[in-house]
Amino acid sequence: MTGNSFPSYRKFFAIIFSFIVISILAIKVIVAYSDSEDKFSGDINKYPTELNDLLKQDITKENELLIKDFTKFWTVDSVLSDDQKTRIVTTSSMMLSKTISSKNYFFDYIKLIMFFWRDEYAKKNYDTWEKGFEAIINDPNKSINTISSFINTSLNTISKNILNERGGYFWKVNKPNYRFDITGEFIIRFDSINLICSNIKDSMFIKSTIGAFYPLSNRWVGKGGKITWSRSGYPEDVIFAKLQKYRINLNENNYQADSVYFTNKDYFSKPTLGHITDWLIKDYKKESIPYPEFQSYDQWFQIKNFFKNIDYEGGFTMRGSKLIGTGGRSKLATIIIRKNDKEFLRVEGNILIFQRQIINSEKAKIRFKFDNDSIFHAGLNFNYNDQNKTVVLTSTDKLLTQSPYNSSYHKLSISSSQLSWKITDDKIFFGGSVGSSLNRATFESQNFFNEEKFDAMMGADEKHPLLALANYAKKMRSKFFLAEDFAGYIRKSVEQVRIELMKIAMQGYIFYDFGTDEIQITTKLYDAIKARGQAIDYDVINFNSQTQGNTPNAELDLKTMDLIVNGIERIAVSDSQNVKIFPSNHQVVMQKNRNFAFGGAVRSGLFLFQGKMFHFDYGNFKISLDEVISLNIDYKTTKFDMNGMRVLST
Repeated sequence: MTGNSFPSYRKFFAIIFSFIVISILAIKVIVAYSDSEDKFSGDINKYPTELNDLLKQDITKENELLIKDFTKFWTVDSVLSDDQKTRIVTTSSMMLSKTISSKNYFFDYIKLIMFFWRDEYAKKNYDTWEKGFEAIINDPNKSINTISSFINTSLNTISKNILNERGGYFWKVNKPNYRFDITGEFIIRFDSINLICSNIKDSMFIKSTIGAFYPLSNRWVGKGGKITWSRSGYPEDVIFAKLQKYRINLNENNYQADSVYFTNKDYFSKPTLGHITDWLIKDYKKESIPYPEFQSYDQWFQIKNFFKNIDYEGGFTMRGSKLIGTGGRSKLATIIIRKNDKEFLRVEGNILIFQRQIINSEKAKIRFKFDNDSIFHAGLNFNYNDQNKTVVLTSTDKLLTQSPYNSSYHKLSISSSQLSWKITDDKIFFGGSVGSSLNRATFESQNFFNEEKFDAMMGADEKHPLLALANYAKKMRSKFFLAEDFAGYIRKSVEQVRIELMKIAMQGYIFYDFGTDEIQITTKLYDAIKARGQAIDYDVINFNSQTQGNTPNAELDLKTMDLIVNGIERIAVSDSQNVKIFPSNHQVVMQKNRNFAFGGAVRSGLFLFQGKMFHFDYGNFKISLDEVISLNIDYKTTKFDMNGMRVLST
């Protein structure tokens, strides 16, 4: 068996060797045949036929018709000279020599040639294009992919005005106002055109610009031009930006430019220099689109009569349909509303939003000024509509906006869902939100104290939170400090402390700015601590207002500073003396320092006074019975109520 195995192996290797030799020869034949097939002879008369042979495999019906059209163009139309045809054949051979696989770029190439000679404007630019293209073809560093892309870009540019087409969007110009520049890198220059970037639902424009398009790198270098805010519905001659020099990568659907002059005739008397950004948006609404966005280089503006009797101080950004007023590191953007040529309302916020006739801020500090007094709130939603000249302040679902107003004139804390004021009128209204069927508000003396509520704030903590705040302020020797530092002092997580601080701020013991993390201790906090230690007198004046429909909870008369409060069932003046007030028409008139006038009934122990006009004097803590109609004296019966108290009878 061993003796027969060697001849068998030799026979096997001989067969394998023969197969390899035959395969190599076959490949050489195929390559040789292929080489002969993938070459142009150089004969201009044979070019259409040779091109057809080159591209006929798997050709589409559309391209088959294209070849027939080109054959007629080449042989019958006689628009090309023999020299031009020779250069086209030479160029085709150069492209073919760089080709590895697909030759489909030839379809775009012959389309391009035919368009050049069938379009009068394009025909005048053909020779320059051809010289530039020959330089690209002869550059050994330019691959067939680069050449193919250049042909496609050239075709789209001169036939469709499209500079670059990407998946989902394209850049184009509005008219074929082009010329070729081949002094250096191949450039297509445009004079006085609109540059446009579009998708199915959006388009952004640079109007009346000039520029240089670099088709090999899809770059645009422009000069001049106008950008409008028409996508936001604004007139093009009212809000716009003027470009100087700018650059765009046409492979992207966005751009930025510096040294742009921005004009907004709604608000500004002269153009402002800054930076602009624009993006193509997939889908948008004109009232919420965020682009174009212009940012001013100047950090601070002082604009008098932004609207009539309204001034603005701050920076700004034009973001789509919204003009955003922005504050700096040390100063907030500010709206000042004047009344009788004096500052009356100051609104401060990091972001104020202007939409033509409307100003809005989600969180703004509010201060109404009355000579030496004010109404203040640390953070509310602010809205002003210049059409109806009305300011509306509202609380939101954010805890900090639900803290009370502080009126230094009346010495009251006022909790109300909404404040409204028509700046041409002398009335400020406190009430429920728009559309509310039931309006609630609370009016509380600045010296109000309830021991039960105070103790409940401590919860399971070892130390009362108000005492902890007061002690830390004493340690820091300042009533201003950061929540993060305070959290470290009481050894709690900063997240937990911030939630607690917002709840404390809602009760008016502190002002807390969640954005800056700053805490400010108020006088009410110290008074509550002193009242709990019986170091000062306090009161229990705290009354709730409840009205329906359009009836406000309160109405402030700016001429007299009287605060007319509606929807009051009763007021407890003194628990220990059993002094209660039951106002007629459920109405009282609050005056300076918690003094108030009312009609109705006063219960003082066993006495019940009824009259048309009474006055409560807070300083002396007494009620003047100015117009008494009747006096009833009750006596205690032998019966007891459910609380174990004797039932009174008249």
